[in-house]
Amino acid sequence: MLFASACGSWEPEVISLSASSARSEISADVAGGSSSMKTIAPSVEYTLADGLERPAAKARAWRVTAPDDATSRLEGVARAFAITGAPVTSPDGSVTIGKDRRVSSWQWGGVVSWSYDSMARVDGDTTVSEPCDPAAGPCDENASGASDDRMSPPKDLISPGDALVKTRRILGAAGYGIDQTALDAGTSEWSTWVDIEILTGGVRSGLVGRIDFGSAGVVTSAYGQFVSLERADEYPLVDLQTALDRLAQPVYASSSSSSSREITQDSADLGAPSPAPITVTITSVDLVLQQVTVADDESLLVPSYRLASAEGVAAVVFAVEDKYLDTSTDPVEPAPGTAVPEPAPAPDDMAPIPQSEADTLVGLAEDDAVKSAEGRGWTVRIAERDGEQFMLTLDFQTNRVNLSITKGRVTAVTVG
Repeated sequence: MLFASACGSWEPEVISLSASSARSEISADVAGGSSSMKTIAPSVEYTLADGLERPAAKARAWRVTAPDDATSRLEGVARAFAITGAPVTSPDGSVTIGKDRRVSSWQWGGVVSWSYDSMARVDGDTTVSEPCDPAAGPCDENASGASDDRMSPPKDLISPGDALVKTRRILGAAGYGIDQTALDAGTSEWSTWVDIEILTGGVRSGLVGRIDFGSAGVVTSAYGQFVSLERADEYPLVDLQTALDRLAQPVYASSSSSSSREITQDSADLGAPSPAPITVTITSVDLVLQQVTVADDESLLVPSYRLASAEGVAAVVFAVEDKYLDTSTDPVEPAPGTAVPEPAPAPDDMAPIPQSEADTLVGLAEDDAVKSAEGRGWTVRIAERDGEQFMLTLDFQTNRVNLSITKGRVTAVTVG
């Protein structure tokens, strides 16, 4: 939400962070696995390496809205995955092309998210279909390339370099400019992947996607975003020490240190003293952007700092000066004569998630499944991981999915 500045000399608009803080709470809940996973985590103390300087004194925000050609771009994604069929629009506004193998898109906050689903249903069971190599033409359901043992690591993964070539082909078909994305490739025992991040004025936007390649280079899952960007106000940025101080205030930070250790209730002595603090030294700072939802059909990309240690990214914090940020969570009184919208329905009053839609998460990597679910406005809980079942609350919520994870991938989903 944006607020008009006071009369007098021109000032940038004030940005409300209440929406972003709510999103951070959801992410934290997901990361915890379940409500029963109480943790005792050591505190983290951050310091700055000598010689670090802030990357800029000012930076521009960007307004995000849905592009007019989102459906045609989804058709481009479908062609890249050799999927045929006409776009079908659901009552909720989502668009789907294809059946067993399909691409879908949905909109929230001005961002149109898309995903590629390589799942097929056979006699009521969920199995992984043969994904298509985008360069191979029409799909052959009997094509070789995927392991018969779905839970065994593939033996013939492609290199990160080859994955980048395939990803650029897919993004080109989807209407992405080659200079509008940052691509980072990597490989693990289970897949070769390419992380995709939209660039805005040469700056990483926080709008991310990923394409996973399995055996023989076939695509096993993919997701991304379509957006339309417009210049917004330019803002003065805080110094690095202020940014470091903000790490202790969740409203400013979108992600915590990935290196922080957690001790579960099962393994911790709750009467023991708190663990010793961990010291993290920030060795690099980059200017990036973070998304703040303004309305259902609009977001703002806000200048931020990505603070990294030698071990990896520690956090991303908003870098705009405090006087241009509203961190309160109190509702804003509408102007006289403004219609007051009806309150959002409670979770139990929302339209339930169809099981067929929930099942589209099966087969995805855990992180991909969580991002896909959150992008659709669903709440996520981890119900089981590698055979360990977690205690969950017994309340039923129609907009929540419970994931079972085996070796990093979703093997079952229930709604409620």
